[in-house]
Amino acid sequence: MASFIATAGLENRLLRLAARWVRPQVSREAVRELAKELGLEPVVANVLASRGFTDSAGARNFLHPSLEALHDPSLMRDMDVAVTRLWSAIDNGERVLLYGDYDADGTSSIVVLKKALEILGGRA
Repeated sequence: MASFIATAGLENRLLRLAARWVRPQVSREAVRELAKELGLEPVVANVLASRGFTDSAGARNFLHPSLEALHDPSLMRDMDVAVTRLWSAIDNGERVLLYGDYDADGTSSIVVLKKALEILGGRA
């Protein structure tokens, strides 16, 4: 029983250590400038500055993204091969296996991909 208590105490200390957030130090002036230029609350400007957005243009692009700022997916290596294979599967009535991360953006992106595939006549 004593070894269990000692182990539990060690685990609790390790969990407390693992739960500490380490935030980068940011300039108060940079935070003030971001808040002023973008009309943000200081806490939001502080988070942006901590994430590396220290100029208002970069922060504005992050907060208000546009489709024009996205990278062209056709420039990815072998994208043409993947597109050809997908169209072949759709045309031949083959099922397509979709795989994604098991987190919020992974599962929601798979749902979007599945719906798009179905709209195009495919089966997942």
